[in-house]
Amino acid sequence: MKTKKEFLKRIIIQKQEGSEFVEAAFCMFVTLVMLMVLGLGYAVWQTQMNLNDKIDLIQTAYMKRMEATGCLTEADKMSLVNELKEAGFTNVDVTGSTTVRQEYGKPIQIRISGLVDLADMDTFDVIAPVILYFRNTFGLSDFGTLDYVNHTFKGTSKV
Repeated sequence: MKTKKEFLKRIIIQKQEGSEFVEAAFCMFVTLVMLMVLGLGYAVWQTQMNLNDKIDLIQTAYMKRMEATGCLTEADKMSLVNELKEAGFTNVDVTGSTTVRQEYGKPIQIRISGLVDLADMDTFDVIAPVILYFRNTFGLSDFGTLDYVNHTFKGTSKV
């Protein structure tokens, strides 16, 4: 019985001294920071996957039009740019796309470049202040932006 009392007394004395509290608090703080970093990383990854899906859906529709007409017409090009802007893109560029009518069986392509700012996206309303804080505090102007450069989608003319 005496050993249990001594054991409890030793635990109480150590807690009063606080020798382990600092270490435990530091470990909890580091764990909390890591969870926040992982959560932010997951949110960015999920948004990038959603954007890739949007791009695929948009480009598929325009690729089908191009296969039917043999090229990307000026009206379709303007419509494509507007749809990409609605999806969250800025500085949209579709140069390198096939704009001259191709004969049957000839290759056609859509080349999309643009920039996506996560702070401007509706799905990131909660995290947008954090992104802006990191940009302003640490001078990271590219933090929270995704750069899509020359995403090329290829097909064949059916005209």
